[in-house]
Amino acid sequence: ANPVCTPSALGSITYTVQANGPVCSGYDSITVTAISCCAVSIVDTVISDVSCNGLCDGSVQITANGGATQYSIDGINWQPSNTFNNLCPGQHTIYASDGNCSDSIVVTITEPTQINIPSVITDASCYGASDGQIVVAPQGGTPNYTYSWTVGGVGNSPIASNLPAGQYTVTVTDANGCSLDSTFTVGQPAPLNFGSFEGNILSGCSPLEV
Repeated sequence: ANPVCTPSALGSITYTVQANGPVCSGYDSITVTAISCCAVSIVDTVISDVSCNGLCDGSVQITANGGATQYSIDGINWQPSNTFNNLCPGQHTIYASDGNCSDSIVVTITEPTQINIPSVITDASCYGASDGQIVVAPQGGTPNYTYSWTVGGVGNSPIASNLPAGQYTVTVTDANGCSLDSTFTVGQPAPLNFGSFEGNILSGCSPLEV
C-alpha cells in the first residue's frame, strides 16, 4: 500500500493507518488539518511624494491580486479603497486582505528640501542713483522656479536691475507651487558734503571738478 496520503479537502480529517506484517499487524489514527495558502499578493504601488517641505499631502495606491477586498495602513483599521491620502513623509506599511489572510508592503514617502534664496546685492553707486542690482539663485524645493518682485519692470527674472536704494521683496515659486518670500536692502553712499561756501552747489559722483 502507498504510505503517502494527501488530504482531499480543507479542514480537519482523521485518517486510520493500518500496517500489516507477516506475523502481526497494527493500526493508528492521525488527524490532519488542511488549510488554504494565502492568495493575496500586493503586485504594484503608485506613490505620490509630498509636494512641499513640511506638508502631509503624499499618497499611495496599491494593486493586489488574490481577491483582496480591504486595505489598511496600520493593520487595524480597514477600508474598501486601495488608496491612502494625506500621508506625511516617512515609511508606511500598507496591508491588503481578503478577510482571512493579508499581504503587506513598506513604502517610503519623501519631501523636497526647504526653499532658500541666496542673493548677491550691488548697492547704488552714488547717492540718489538708480543702478543697484539684486541677483537671486534659489535652492531647494522642486525646480523650475518663477519670480515675482515688488518692483515693476522686472518680470519673471532672478535679476532686478536699475534699482534705487530701498527694500525689495521677491516671491520665488517652485514647480509644485511651493513659495517663499525674501526681502533685500539695496544701499547707497552718503550724500557728498561740501560744507558752507559761496558759489554754485554741485552734486554728483566723485571725483567732482569745481
